[in-house]
Amino acid sequence: MLIVYQPDGALDFIVGQFGSGPGEFFRPVGLAYDVHSDRIFVSDKDNHRIQILNAKDGTFLGSFGRRGHLAVFNYPRGLAFNLTGDTLFVSDFNLHQVNQLRFTDAKLTLLPFIPPGILYRPSGLQVDEAGNLIVADTRNNVLRVFTPTGILIRTITTIHGPLYANANTSLSTPTDVAILPKSGFIAALDNDGRITVF
Repeated sequence: MLIVYQPDGALDFIVGQFGSGPGEFFRPVGLAYDVHSDRIFVSDKDNHRIQILNAKDGTFLGSFGRRGHLAVFNYPRGLAFNLTGDTLFVSDFNLHQVNQLRFTDAKLTLLPFIPPGILYRPSGLQVDEAGNLIVADTRNNVLRVFTPTGILIRTITTIHGPLYANANTSLSTPTDVAILPKSGFIAALDNDGRITVF
């Protein structure tokens, strides 16, 4: 289910239950908020789809993808909007790629962004202030940074700092990323229970 809270911590609304129908979920793992249309996008992982909900009350508005042999997603996970809000990036855990959902004339179009061959089980996504996409490349044990056009410009593999002064410590299956406000630093959550800021 999806639980939405007000800024003061008060419960706003709860929506959804286990299932595969509209507004139902099977292991949802990712969220993205569209500030331009006041909609919530949910990565409904085990239903192999992205659901779209009204952010005011959780009303089901639509979905993209489905289970079965015609599925376009194979366990979608991370979600992140680009800076202009007309593209939603979606990481696909089992297809080892990142796709983009483009919004044009009230239509959704699925397009490739990072093709297979670079990523291995990608999970969390974030877009920084320059529009670069940061990907938690989970099973490759790295974070990768791509330009808005999909060019790889940086790979983060090790943790540095006072706690790791004597050796370079590798990331361990990072699952999510976040951009810290104002500083622009990247924070990563990994399988060893660490939150690391770069």
